[in-house]
Amino acid sequence: MDKNNIRALIAKNQLDEAIEAMRQMAVGTRHENEVLLLSSRYQAIERERRLGVKSTSEINLTNNQITQALLELINDLPDGASVSITVSKPPSQNTGNGNTPPPPTGTDNGNPPDDDGGTGKNGNDQIAGNMTMAFWFAVAAFVVLLAITLFIPGWAADNNALFRTLLALAAGGIAVTLPGFLQLNWGNVAKAGGSVAAFLLVFLFNPANEKSTPVSLRVYVEKSGGGWPSLPFSDKAAVKIIFPSGPKSARLLDGQAEFPGTSPEDMKQPIRIRLENSEPFAADSTVDVKGKNSVNLLARAIGLGTVSGQAFDEKNNPVVGVIFRVEGMADTTDINGLFNFSIPENMQNDRYRLIGSKNGYKPWDNFVNPTNTRFRVDMVKVKK
Repeated sequence: MDKNNIRALIAKNQLDEAIEAMRQMAVGTRHENEVLLLSSRYQAIERERRLGVKSTSEINLTNNQITQALLELINDLPDGASVSITVSKPPSQNTGNGNTPPPPTGTDNGNPPDDDGGTGKNGNDQIAGNMTMAFWFAVAAFVVLLAITLFIPGWAADNNALFRTLLALAAGGIAVTLPGFLQLNWGNVAKAGGSVAAFLLVFLFNPANEKSTPVSLRVYVEKSGGGWPSLPFSDKAAVKIIFPSGPKSARLLDGQAEFPGTSPEDMKQPIRIRLENSEPFAADSTVDVKGKNSVNLLARAIGLGTVSGQAFDEKNNPVVGVIFRVEGMADTTDINGLFNFSIPENMQNDRYRLIGSKNGYKPWDNFVNPTNTRFRVDMVKVKK
């Protein structure tokens, strides 16, 4: 029996005889396992047909798939190949004349029957069980990889080769239930079918390419130390990141800045982050963002330790000798009416109570904010 005879059996829908002939013809070839898997599928669908657990449309669909797979496999078998096989016709129905021979109990090759009576049912059941196990193992592996990709940003990019290999194995495990339906021909480099083709297809086309999976990086800015939590950030404050591919800026809103569409390639090494237009706060730090989707940036207030000003009288002339006190310290204005305080870091705050006094003038008492520029103090003389 050659390949044309097998095609004729398939055309007559005698799939069991065609599969048995192909099984013998494929012995020792790379298609031997695929034929065994097709045989298992055929035996399984026949059992479901007898038990009535599958609809006619589902059975016909599966048989059509098996038929198509057999025709594709025949083309890949060696030309001129043939086997000697006796195809037994199905036993005719008993007409009651007593001449109907009993069904065979062994195989055509003279070997003793299997434990299941020579039908091969146990072997096919074992193959079907292995296929089911491979399929669900592959599905579980795919779900785990998907979860890792979603909840650990950048992992796929950092472990690209491992990710591609595991994903390709999962694809091959799923494709093992569909033998013969996938063929891969890549010039003279690779030629494969079934689960091997699925493995190569996923691995070679690199679905884990990090350039196709940008992430969103968020920067949280916190005020570090001191007693100035009530001092707000400037409305013009922004966060600037110096990425390897170039700098990017984002407006600071509610203490955070968002950088969507960030390439994982830009996050493989530490990056420089700084605040802009954020006086009196400043921050400039190099941060490791590898595998992260958010980072914290500590901002420190600057200029909070300086309280300075100038005292004038009602005629806008500088007043000398005014004694100013703040945080337990005192300073006296010079001939230009100037005074200055340098507040120790452990006493700095976002506002101070400043008291000024001089004989002949009303006391001056007010709260002031620290600043790098002098503020004006108007002294009023006491009327006699």
